[in-house]
This record gives sequence, structure tokens and C-alpha cells, in this order.
Amino acid sequence: MVLKYRDMFETYVEATPWDVQNLFYFVGYAFWNYFNLPFYLADSEILARQVDGPTRENGEKWTLEVAFPDGYPTHTKFQMYDFDAGYRLMRMQYFVDVLKRPAPAWHNCFNHAIAGKLPYPTLRLVTSSLPGMAFFSPFLLKDITVSVNHQLTAAP
Repeated sequence: MVLKYRDMFETYVEATPWDVQNLFYFVGYAFWNYFNLPFYLADSEILARQVDGPTRENGEKWTLEVAFPDGYPTHTKFQMYDFDAGYRLMRMQYFVDVLKRPAPAWHNCFNHAIAGKLPYPTLRLVTSSLPGMAFFSPFLLKDITVSVNHQLTAAP
């Protein structure tokens, strides 16, 4: 049993193939982060600051640069989040540290829904400029779609 599963990646090289456990670890921490934004930004160990973004492609109004503490289960220590005027996440940019080489990735976020008062994307198109992305082999991550069924029950 690996207590700190991410430490297993320390012995990996770029050509090391991933197995199902590697994929589940990666997808597990990734989804945890996707579904817990913006709540984890309230953690005093996570530093967020507003920065001027490069270009506005999809109506983004402001950009947050987020610095995570060492050991935090996420893609990389520094990530960028672009939001529109309605506080909807439009893009997320990061590097995948466990790949052992600079692997830029970004999500373009679409089809936002509302939970309570919080908007969240139900579709993320994940892209990287690295050809092949062999670390997912034989898996292919094309998109992440979230479908939420809201049920209303009458109060007793």
C-alpha cells in the first residue's frame, strides 16, 4: 500500500506507461479540485491573486493565479483561472507535474449550470499542446461532462 500515492510518480520517467491505478489517482484528485472550486480558495494555505490576463477570447473579465501549498493534491503548484463577468469559470490553465516534463494543459469550460447561487461548468474540453499524451494510454480523455439531476421534495 502506498500511503502517499503521488510519491510513486517520483520514479517515473516520461515513457513510463500508466496503469488503471495511476489514472484513478490522477482523475480522483482532478475531479476533487474541479468540483470543489471555489470552496478550496478559502483555505488560508492556498494563495490567490487577481492578475491581468493575456487576451480575452471568450468574454473573460478577470484572471486568478492560484498557488497551492506543497503536497496539495492537484495538477501543479501554480494554476490560472479565467472567469467571465458572471463569475463563470471559462478556462483553467496548468501543467501536469506527474508527467515529468512541461506538459501544458488547459480546459475550456462550457454549458454552465447553477447550484444554489454558484455557477459551474458541465463541460470541460481538456487540451494539451503535447502530441500523443501517452500517459493516458490505453485510456483517452476527450471531455468531462457533468450531468446533475435536481430533485425537489416537499417539506413534511
